[in-house]
Amino acid sequence: TGSTKQTGGLFSSAETIRGFWESDNRVVFTNLPADGEGHYWRGAAYDTFDGQTWSQTDRQTLDVAAGANLLAGSVDNIPDTTPAREPVSIQVTSLDLAGGTVLAPDSPFKVDHATHVRTDGQGGPLLTIDFDGAISPGDTYTVTSLQPTTDPRTEVTAADLAAAGVSYPAWAEAYIDVPANTMGSSSIAIADSIVAKLPARNRDPYHVADAMQRYLDHDGGFRYLTDVRGLCGRESIVDCLMRTKVGYCQHFATAMVMMLRQEQIPARFVEGYLPGKKLPDGHFEVDASAAHAWVEVYFPTYGWIRFDPTPGNVENGKVETFLPPGASSSPGAGTTVPQKPTFQHDPPGTVDTPPDQEPPSVQPVTPTPSNPSPIGPIAVTGLLVGAVLLALFARRRRLFSPEPDLAYRGVARLAGRFGYGPRPNQTAYEYAVSLSEVMPKITEELHIVAQGRVETVYARRPPHGEALARLRAAYRKVRLGLLGLFFRRNARPKR
Repeated sequence: TGSTKQTGGLFSSAETIRGFWESDNRVVFTNLPADGEGHYWRGAAYDTFDGQTWSQTDRQTLDVAAGANLLAGSVDNIPDTTPAREPVSIQVTSLDLAGGTVLAPDSPFKVDHATHVRTDGQGGPLLTIDFDGAISPGDTYTVTSLQPTTDPRTEVTAADLAAAGVSYPAWAEAYIDVPANTMGSSSIAIADSIVAKLPARNRDPYHVADAMQRYLDHDGGFRYLTDVRGLCGRESIVDCLMRTKVGYCQHFATAMVMMLRQEQIPARFVEGYLPGKKLPDGHFEVDASAAHAWVEVYFPTYGWIRFDPTPGNVENGKVETFLPPGASSSPGAGTTVPQKPTFQHDPPGTVDTPPDQEPPSVQPVTPTPSNPSPIGPIAVTGLLVGAVLLALFARRRRLFSPEPDLAYRGVARLAGRFGYGPRPNQTAYEYAVSLSEVMPKITEELHIVAQGRVETVYARRPPHGEALARLRAAYRKVRLGLLGLFFRRNARPKR
């Protein structure tokens, strides 16, 4: 099962959530932290969920020498001079760490072994770190991580994260993806209700994440159960947990990640180990029962922040994330409902637009009553269509080739802008069929885009060569064809 892989120290590129969490008291590793504190140990982070399995969809590898900056080639890199962080060195001794995964807390800075750093896309967020060779029982390594400081003068507060804003880098957009078969309408309604119960001034990403953590951990009536076989049927993990209110860490972490994404807040699923039990000599002993899954939420400026929504397991050091209130560093923060999140695809001042970004919205100019010329609405429509076409073709100098999953998400987002987004529980093929009913001229191209997503995400067979060229051509034609939805939407009778 997935838990067996965890307790053996193996963190693969895909993690399927089963109905049973198997564990024991076998000691997996010990560690001696320089700060004397227990730490969560990340083994792997995952970006894509299909309803049952978490995956690392675009693993890229960077070889790093012993002692070099592990995250220098990743967007997760944090300068070691950051005031809100402090370096902590920890010596780890393997007792039963099968495989070669480097377990490390928070933001790993360096390790005294040569490693292979896996990122989500070239230079993207960290997925996992592997030793250049397996680690055996009795072997040791020392890892240095940048931990949030506990100094009251510089520590990160709730007010800091609440004021972090919702302007994200382009890569973070993949971390709000909610495939159609992962959440049903009841789960979506629960996520929305958690947000709706917050005061308007507290509907920022931090307070939403905090509310969801509390709802799953203790406010919502959930309880921890390691055997849920036979309870879920064909339901997704999220829907099953929301209905039965029982599950284990993978269920709770998955539910919180997907509910956050439903609210347009970037989040990822993480697996590793809890701090374990502190021994009299200062070492921490981590056994198989400490294998765990949790949530990391991305905040501009501050990076990934851990949240743990699973009830129980305090004996292994499980703690609910709670930050000191603090005083907002931004005078206007927390006083208004946050804006819809934005994702900066290009540096300011450029005109190129990656293919997964919708054309910028254009506000039509409303004619004044003193000039009721009949050509006004026609001119406005022409300006709008012209602006959209210009946005589509302005990137001739630098046209990025879409990955299959990226292409599908781009189509779904653009169609959604015109009221034709995918429905909950729709598969990629079902959505392509429904969209082709309103746009029959691009039926074949829609099928190619859907097939590319399914074969890449689920079958692990991404297209290459001629098949990839066909996907790219289909993607471009679909995006152009979807412009017809603008006219269809505006032709609908007014009610």
